[in-house]
Amino acid sequence: RGEQRSREKARLRKGVMVLVATPGRLLDHLQNTESFRTTELKWLIMDEADRLLDLGFEKKMEEIVGILDKRLEEARTGPRQTALFSATMHSNLGKLATLSLRNPVAVGFRAKVINGELQVQGAEGKDGTA
Repeated sequence: RGEQRSREKARLRKGVMVLVATPGRLLDHLQNTESFRTTELKWLIMDEADRLLDLGFEKKMEEIVGILDKRLEEARTGPRQTALFSATMHSNLGKLATLSLRNPVAVGFRAKVINGELQVQGAEGKDGTA
């Protein structure tokens, strides 16, 4: 594990265009890898947010957003887009959305089987758009 972490640190030092990480590993690098620069971060995407909450990562996700927000504010660089994806409406998802999103819009769809065929309709977002 230590060797793998060393390789990760070396890659982060060089800079990366896309980083995929578990909340625990990302938080570890944010807290302990000095060469991990996030001031140019344009997108933070939290996929499977409902599952991350089910697995107990709520506190780590809050810490990640807090660290990134603080660094962005200190660097005075442009805004970061945050996208939160979830297959279900988890009870704690609203809290995470409030923490990490500004002007959020919920997007979804409705699916029905009619005459043996799957029919998909867009669902209205919270702001009234489809």
